[in-house]
Amino acid sequence: MGLGETRSLVRWIYENKEGDVSEPTEVADRYVVATITAIHKPGTLTVAEARPQAEFFVRNEKKAQQMITKFTGNTLEAMATASGNVVMRADSITFANAMIPNVGNEAKVVGAAFNKALQGKVSTPIAGVGGVYALRVESIGAKANLATDAETVKQGLIQAMRMAAFRSAEALRKGAVIKDYRFKFY
Repeated sequence: MGLGETRSLVRWIYENKEGDVSEPTEVADRYVVATITAIHKPGTLTVAEARPQAEFFVRNEKKAQQMITKFTGNTLEAMATASGNVVMRADSITFANAMIPNVGNEAKVVGAAFNKALQGKVSTPIAGVGGVYALRVESIGAKANLATDAETVKQGLIQAMRMAAFRSAEALRKGAVIKDYRFKFY
């Protein structure tokens, strides 16, 4: 919630029903009035409940399809002009990090940047999370001494160990029947 200590507020939520409005409650240095707008039952969401979440992705997909039709031309400059955009340069993209400067986290675009078949050629439009992109790969090269850098190897092993622990915990959670008793402690 970002409000700080909220035990009394959480307890109130678990003790009341949908539509109830709390009395003003002092939380940290603020007063909060809470209302219970919905109670989600365990299990799969109904179509009506899932619709608002799915609409965002469907809208983005439709927008991407419309934008792809505007990407005409054989060069990045022609595509940018036709779609009302500008050509930007992204240097030193790494496969380990899907973050592209001035663009954001675009895993599909980073994946395409490492496609050797695109080297020296303009890609077809790629529908990403934040927009539609086209790229031309100038060169693909290995980072010098990546495997021999002890700190990089150490961090990679630590990350792999954390992921293994996380996956184990997730497998246990999926196989367990979990009931929520937080209200007894707040």
